[in-house]
Amino acid sequence: MSVDSFVHVVGVVLRRTAYTPRPMGLADRDYSRVKSDAHRAGNKGPRGRMFGGLLGRMRSNSPRGGFSATFIVVVVCTSVFFLDLVLPNRFVQSSPWIAAPAQRDPVQSISRRIAQIDEFAKAARQTGDSATVAALLEERSSMQVLLEQRQQLLSEADASWDARRARGDFISRVESTPDGRFMIVARDPKLPGFVDPIAIASADAVGPIRAWMQFTTAQAMWVPQRWGAEQGFQFWRFIGYGMLHVNFTHLLFNMLGLWVFGPLVEQAFGRLRFFALFTLSVIVGALLYFMLNVAGLSVLGATGGEFIVPGLLFNNPYLPLIGASAGVYGVILAAAWLRPNEEILLLYVLPIPLRYFAMAIIAIAVLTLLRNGQNSGGEAAHLGGAIAGWWIAQRPHLLDDFFPFFHRFDGRRAARPAKAIKPSASDAEIDRILDKVGAQGLSSLSERERESLRNASNKHRNRDGR
Repeated sequence: MSVDSFVHVVGVVLRRTAYTPRPMGLADRDYSRVKSDAHRAGNKGPRGRMFGGLLGRMRSNSPRGGFSATFIVVVVCTSVFFLDLVLPNRFVQSSPWIAAPAQRDPVQSISRRIAQIDEFAKAARQTGDSATVAALLEERSSMQVLLEQRQQLLSEADASWDARRARGDFISRVESTPDGRFMIVARDPKLPGFVDPIAIASADAVGPIRAWMQFTTAQAMWVPQRWGAEQGFQFWRFIGYGMLHVNFTHLLFNMLGLWVFGPLVEQAFGRLRFFALFTLSVIVGALLYFMLNVAGLSVLGATGGEFIVPGLLFNNPYLPLIGASAGVYGVILAAAWLRPNEEILLLYVLPIPLRYFAMAIIAIAVLTLLRNGQNSGGEAAHLGGAIAGWWIAQRPHLLDDFFPFFHRFDGRRAARPAKAIKPSASDAEIDRILDKVGAQGLSSLSERERESLRNASNKHRNRDGR
């Protein structure tokens, strides 16, 4: 099981389903209200509680009603997954082009032979066999000349292929290999019967939705290439990959994490703001993956692989990024900021505050990325999504500033972060000040009394979410 699957399975069950509002200046959106409706309808007992909790997560608390954002995202991701399974597959490029593949095997063979000669010459020197050393050095000299000639031919073949690819002066088709893999084979259109291809690239057979929406550095912003309809600068992939999943287990863990933590965030921010938070987390996850991959490939090209920077991604630019995990991590980090002391059951047994769970999954992601471990690219996207969710959760009003229709459709504005204010006066003091205003007018208040009244008013507005 991957790290991604593990961190989702350990936190899939909340210990409590009824949340106690925290003084954050956000309106209380009690999505579990449907549970009470189910009980009043006579659905009491474990089955009634389960049915009520299910409806509570499905139904939105927006004044306009309808389904919750959490339920909609789960339905969309699940529908996309199963629809892509039944549609005919397409082939997508999964590795960079390799020009003149037939000329590369001899180069590798010559390089291996030179390495063997060096080992034999070293052993002969140790035994004092000067004749053997001389013969080996002579052979090495001739092999080195041959290697340089072959490398020059490869360099010319690379330049020729780059020019052909820019012009589209080739024909290509997908062919299977003896070991069951698929290759895109490019040939000269003037020599269709030519045995050796001009260039080859690996290919994967995937569903058409995945082919259209998966995120790769090459497809999103890398150098455009001419194979079929595949081009660079396909910016929709920054969002589309978040609806895809590799297999059913991947889908299950992501949707389970979203189902558990999503209602908590949606309760606080509302349906449209939840959509925005989830989507922005997905986008930032792809952006971080892209930047680390471009930086890693740049270092790789500049140093020839001799210098590795921890934290950068050195995978090939056609390696796909797939899954809603970046959005789920954004939701988890937003939930951890909203309810840091909310307890979840780790492995269904050990209760742990949500803030510690969030810290644990972030630590795992950082360590995996720094060590270039398994799924390091996915962990980079997780970190990007987590950063976005954490940042937006503390500034939900920015969503209203950029998208004013949120207020119109949601019926309220998200509160701005509360500024540091002096401790408010007691209720008795506020009553005295209000009585004074009623008897003598607002001008009779001292500056201290005015400040106490302002603080009390701000506190009241924040509490009501206005």
